[in-house]
Order: sequence, then structure tokens, then C-alpha cells
Amino acid sequence: MPDDKRGRDEVLADLKRFDLTTQTNKDPRFKKPASYKKAGPKSLSGSYSAADFDLEPAGFARRGLAFMIDLILIALIFEALLISSLGPLVTSLLSSSFFAPGPIALLSIATLVIGGMLFFGFSLSFIDRLLGGTPGKALLGIRVVDYSSGDPAGFLQYLFRETIGKALSSALFLLGYVLAFFQIEGRALHDLLCKTRVKTTIEELSPARWFSAAIIGIVLIGGAFAYRQDHAQSVSKIDLKPLTAQELQRRIRNSMGRAVVVNLWSPYCGPCRQQFPHFLSLKKKYENEGLDLIYVAVDDDSAENQLKRSLARFGVDFTSYFRNEDFESFANEIDSNWSGAIPFTVIFDSNRRVIYSKSGFLSASAFEDLIQKALKF
Repeated sequence: MPDDKRGRDEVLADLKRFDLTTQTNKDPRFKKPASYKKAGPKSLSGSYSAADFDLEPAGFARRGLAFMIDLILIALIFEALLISSLGPLVTSLLSSSFFAPGPIALLSIATLVIGGMLFFGFSLSFIDRLLGGTPGKALLGIRVVDYSSGDPAGFLQYLFRETIGKALSSALFLLGYVLAFFQIEGRALHDLLCKTRVKTTIEELSPARWFSAAIIGIVLIGGAFAYRQDHAQSVSKIDLKPLTAQELQRRIRNSMGRAVVVNLWSPYCGPCRQQFPHFLSLKKKYENEGLDLIYVAVDDDSAENQLKRSLARFGVDFTSYFRNEDFESFANEIDSNWSGAIPFTVIFDSNRRVIYSKSGFLSASAFEDLIQKALKF
């Protein structure tokens, strides 16, 4: 059909197609990625071609939803694999932020934030390189790519983007993310700093992508659920009873002929929890020699669940107690000179004589020396 008989819209459409084709062929950003072939079978997002990068930039809402999916899955991995070993440390750092001087509190909070960012960044970067896309981005049909080449972002590039880049974007009331609304390609501050962009992929919502991501999600959620069930069973086995100061004195008198260690603690006290491992280790070492260890939490029944979780985490397999009267009466009955600071440890020898009664952290070596003195080794 001659041009003079064609409609204006048809001519403009032809010109637009010609311009797109020209730009795609000339612009190095649209060339076929070097990792095109090796990204295929193992990739959640499928294989890539040059056409993948002709599509529109991923929308802000789509990117946000993908991020939340990845965040939830990484949190489940963290809980299932690491929380049992890192839980005491994390809790200790949190408690120090409330009870320690300013500089230590700031250091504790900074350690937690930086550690969490690094764990999240490393996890996402590793999964992205291993599977050719994170589960959240794969489900939503998007991928983080290098801005210049169009190749999937490299490991270090992705890591920097997810850690330092997003930390900077989060500063100053999330202004780095808001920047994406004003960029034609929707690039946030972390994309500009790391020379990346987030693009849609051709195989949007393909059955293979859904199946792969669903399997990963089921495994992660199943693992976290199994861990929770196991932990719940451990908590349910904890023998925790209420105790007044007079009942404690009676309990000590009934242990005549044995050395007794009374440790007053709280699950919210970092030094208290730091003492648990060597207290329990030395209890097992000397219990056949005549040593009794009595744990009494200064918390009342309102903290019962938290107490049980802490005791289960450290593997306490004997009866423990919590305060069952007002704190002032309890403290005065224990020791009239006790200020209430914890951890507070009282050690009796086999003749009921007090050989140690102080607040503060006890190292393993100092505690063992006191035990041997109480047992008269």
C-alpha cells in the first residue's frame, strides 16, 4: 500500500518499530549476555536472549513484592539453620543496648544491623548465582542485570547492591528508593551506585519458574516448621517452678553435706547467659563430687515462656525456679546487702557456710576455683 494511502498511525507505528530495532542493534546494553547459554537449565528465570532486555523496567511494586518474598525466605533460612547457635549472642547484644553505656549500646546495634545486612546480601548473591535468580524475583519475572552489558549482575556487584547500596538507599527516610520514581528506567540509588537495573524477563510466570520456586519455598518453610516443632518440644520438657526466698533457704538446708551454688539470673541479662555454658559444664563435672546448682530467675511468672525458651536453648535438664514474691522481699531474704544487680551468685560449702556472695560475671576458671574451695579439694 502506498504511503499516501496509509493511515498516520500505521506510518508512526512503522517508524517506532524501525527506531526500536536500530537502537537494539546499536546500543551495547541490548547485546546478548555472555552468560546466555550457561544460565539456562539451572536458572529459575530460564535462558536469556537479547530480547529479554528490550522489555520495560520492572515496576516499583513488583520489585518490592519480590524483595519481601526473598526477605521472608532468607529469614526462614536464618531461623532454621543459625538461630540456635547465634540466638544467645544476638540476645546478649540486644540486652547490652538497653543496659550498657552509650558507646557499647551503639556498637551492639551496629553489629546486629551490619551482620544482618551481610547475611542477607551474601544469601541473595549466592542464590542468584547458583540458580540464576532469587525465588522472589523469579516468581515475579524480573532479574537484576548489569546496566552496561545486560548480563546478570556479578556476585560482588549484587552483594554490594544488597548491602551497602541498599543501606544508603534506606538512609534519610528511604530517599534512595524514592529516586526510582523519577528515573525513566526505575533505577533506585543502589542501582545507580552499583551500575545495575531491574528488568522483566520473557518467561514471565512460566510453569517451570513457579514449580522451582515453590519447591524451594516448601523446603525452607518445612525446615523452619520442623525446627520450631523440635524447639517447642524441648521447651515443653523444661521443669520450671515458682519459688519464694524462704523456700529457697529450705531447699539449701535440705542439701546438707553437699556444696550448693545459687545463681540468680534473667533471660534479658547478657552476662547471665554468658555464664550458662561453663556453669552447666562444671556442674556436670563436679555433681558426682557433691555439687548442686540451683538456677533462680529474678523474673516472675509473666516471663515464664521466655525463661523456658532460654533454659531449653542452653540444654538445662534439671528443675529451675522463678521468683514467686515481690522483688524487695525476695532480695532482702536472699542477702540484705544485695543491690539487686545480676547475675548474683551465692556459693555454700558442705557445712552451709557462705564462701562467695557477689554480683557480676564469673569466668569459668574463677567459678571452678570457688567450686573446688566449696568442695574442699
